[in-house]
Amino acid sequence: MVLAGSAQGGGARALLSRAAEAATLEALFDAISGVVFFIKDRECRYRLVNETLVRRTGARDKRALLGRRADEVFPAALGASFRRQDERVMATGRPLVDRLELHLYPSHGIGWCRTFKTPLSDGGEVVGLIGFSQDLGAPAEQGAPAGVARAVGHLEARLDQPLRVRDLAAVANMAPRTFERTVHRIFGMSAGELRDKG
Repeated sequence: MVLAGSAQGGGARALLSRAAEAATLEALFDAISGVVFFIKDRECRYRLVNETLVRRTGARDKRALLGRRADEVFPAALGASFRRQDERVMATGRPLVDRLELHLYPSHGIGWCRTFKTPLSDGGEVVGLIGFSQDLGAPAEQGAPAGVARAVGHLEARLDQPLRVRDLAAVANMAPRTFERTVHRIFGMSAGELRDKG
């Protein structure tokens, strides 16, 4: 087990209990391919990671990731986006649920995934977060045209703006109905759901 940091209070029994829970989670997620798993502290630093995340980043082992933030281990644009998500979860105390985004695959190619992050609280105070990202497949594998990728990027860059499906279709250079069908084929959701997950 690789767990950085220590539990506060509760004595040795609480510390052992938390360590056992972390070891169980780590072993479980190490056994699942296609899923990145992590626990981060209040400063958005990795405290527990699985083997898939190690492979994604090209790190030599888990210890090479512990104590570092996403923007320190991923390429600039991806890392900065992941860190902003972490900081938003920490600041608001609200989970990030079923977020569609691009990720790195073990080949270091880009692919789609759905990400979930939820805050960890201690006495009502947010002290960290736990999350995972599940692979959906590489864009080429799912036939994602470059236009849909552009639309998703456009959506990601404008999270604070109300975007209509028609606007996203225009960015993708597609007719709205074609955009709707393509999004459903690739992601298994409507274009409206894609927009709402932004």
